[in-house]
Amino acid sequence: MKWLMGTYTQRFNARNRMSGHLFAGRYKALLVDGSSDFYLRVACNYAHLNPVRAGLVTEGKALADYDWSSYPQYLKPPRRRPAWLRVDRLFGELGIGRDNAGGRREFREYMESRSREEDGAEEKLWGGIRRGWKFGAEDFLERLVEMGATEQANRSIHDGEAVSETMEEKARRMIREFLRKRKLGIEALKARPKGENIKTQLAAELRKQTTMTVGWIARELNAGAPQTLWAALRRYRAKGDNTRD
Repeated sequence: MKWLMGTYTQRFNARNRMSGHLFAGRYKALLVDGSSDFYLRVACNYAHLNPVRAGLVTEGKALADYDWSSYPQYLKPPRRRPAWLRVDRLFGELGIGRDNAGGRREFREYMESRSREEDGAEEKLWGGIRRGWKFGAEDFLERLVEMGATEQANRSIHDGEAVSETMEEKARRMIREFLRKRKLGIEALKARPKGENIKTQLAAELRKQTTMTVGWIARELNAGAPQTLWAALRRYRAKGDNTRD
């Protein structure tokens, strides 16, 4: 990257009789917390949706039509992808069990949906990706120091804004408030059929306002397998179903 930003830029400018910076800014490397795939998912969404935020995906075009991204590679069979590109962890975080045609189609549908719909809770976390050098849990810096990944770390600089409420706490609070309004207990909700509309409605709100995974939501609501809940959520959004149970 140093060669690309320096030597290549000088050669490019000399060949094209130009001067000044060739690239918009210096290369950014980010340490991502590997203790949970959640952080990988948010970081990948941030990178894959960059062309949408920059207005580079024109109207009528799909996110996969933008070539200058790793995202289109995720949609190819393994034999046609670069050997170094792993998709299993990201697919697993999204509740996609297999890297086959059906799984890749499900991933594409999810990303196209994200390119059209805002996720406020996730986008708040993107600020930390843009401004920081690390992205992870509140104790990530402490673990980095223990591993020797950063020396003489100044916590007042690196900690950033304190998060008063974790996403899981927020999700559980939303579940309690949702059930309180309907005078329904959590065990009574879990006892209802897995595909009942009230579970799908609550799951849709949790996906919209938190960054909890479909797998976590399916377990908490006893809503079946993650793939089953994904399918129910797609049908729910397609209908624009705002009914209240």
